[in-house]
This record gives sequence, structure tokens and C-alpha cells, in this order.
Amino acid sequence: MKKSAKSYTTSRKKRLAEKIGKITSKRDIVNIHDIITENEDVNITENKNGMHLLFHKYKDETYRKLDKFLHKINKKRKYFVDSENIPTENMVYKAYAKDKYPSQKNFSPKLKYSNKEKNIINRRIYNKNINQDVDSDILYTEYSLENLSDP
Repeated sequence: MKKSAKSYTTSRKKRLAEKIGKITSKRDIVNIHDIITENEDVNITENKNGMHLLFHKYKDETYRKLDKFLHKINKKRKYFVDSENIPTENMVYKAYAKDKYPSQKNFSPKLKYSNKEKNIINRRIYNKNINQDVDSDILYTEYSLENLSDP
């Protein structure tokens, strides 16, 4: 028996199954079911959650047809991003949140502050923002032990 050039490993089968799981169109799901049942003798288990198939025991020809079909429907509907075709050098890290401590911008790896240090930094940032509000009639002073008077 000749081994095909495009043999499907377990990880490729998992990715294929995940792609199938993301499909929402019933027509596409029926077409996938037809592709599987035309090439395989499949034991289908049905319960209240739907139909369940053992996906790991099919012929490579079936996986190729499924892959081709998924590629075709993805061009139309964009169910999933095909990460195999995206070059990794074009991917750029983008942080979800604004950097809270920008003074560490050029450090790698970033320093980890203790809670006390974070509170001091946040307090200084807060004081700087308050003191910028010059038009206000309220006078803000920084907390220090020297400002306290003995009763």
C-alpha cells in the first residue's frame, strides 16, 4: 500500500474537527455529513445533543475532501482563519490594556512591582493629575507626617 504524500496526523485531524465545529450553516453541515457517509461506513450515535461520529478512523481521501470543502466554504463565509497560511513575521503583538507603568518601556523582561510599590507609583500619578487642575478652588496637599499636628 502506497503512503500518500498528504497523510493526516492526529493534530491535523483535530484542527479539521475544530474547523467543522465552528460551522453554523446547516446546509454546510449536511454537506459535510454527506462527504463522510459517501466514503465511509460510519457508526452514527444520536442523542439529545445531536449526532456524534468517531472522526479519527476515516481514510485520508475523506479528510482531503473535507479539507477541500472547508477551504471552499471558508472563502465564502470566513468561518475561521487558516493559521497555516498566515506568515508569522507579519504578526505583531498588541497589548489588550494600556501599559500602566510606561517607565519600563525599554526593559525586557519587565520588572514586577510589589503592591506597596504599585501604590506609591499610582499615588504619584494621581498627585500629578490633581495638581494639573489649577483652575479649581480646592487646595490639595500631599500626605506627609510633617503636615500632621499634635493635638
